[in-house]
Amino acid sequence: MLGAVLLVAAILGVFLWAAWVLVRQSSRREAVWAGLAVFLVLLAVVQFVTGYSFASVLAPLIVYGIAGVAYAVVVIAVWRKSRPTSVLGLVAGVVSLVFVTAYSASLLTGTSTVFPAAEGRLTPATTYRIFLRHSLWGATPYYGYVIYTNPRWLPAIEKEVAQGASPCQSDAQPGDTVVRRGRDDQVVLITCRGAAPGEQPVEVDVR
Repeated sequence: MLGAVLLVAAILGVFLWAAWVLVRQSSRREAVWAGLAVFLVLLAVVQFVTGYSFASVLAPLIVYGIAGVAYAVVVIAVWRKSRPTSVLGLVAGVVSLVFVTAYSASLLTGTSTVFPAAEGRLTPATTYRIFLRHSLWGATPYYGYVIYTNPRWLPAIEKEVAQGASPCQSDAQPGDTVVRRGRDDQVVLITCRGAAPGEQPVEVDVR
């Protein structure tokens, strides 16, 4: 994790320097576009560092994708003004692309559907989603849960705090996984509809 943070910090430093070079030698209109690009990249960095994103399934990917485009635009735009800076930005971008590709490859042992099979809100600050998951190596598909928290005053953003496999059988339907509030707002209980008497639910602490 520390290596990833240092890599992001280095890439961000190169990008901000390229943006500064662009702003110093650009018209006001170009400077405004450069400022917008900086904002979009910083938004992605904040998302990476804090874990918070907009409360949408695709939001994290969209934010990172737009930031990547903004980064590329600034690096290309600064080419005529400072080629060494542009080349350094290109190298940093390639390094980050290699890192992301390697990380993605490490996740190929298991995948998850993009859109949830079920979702809901448990408390003003806690939501959940149920996804169908499967392994690329032929394992039986199963349903998994993801628990999110959000500030009470800003429900438009969320942060993943826990995930795991549903306690239901692999042939269960999405509605068979029951996610409910526990003894207080900091505990989530996950069980299977029609569970045997005395069967204990999965307890997730979202503190």
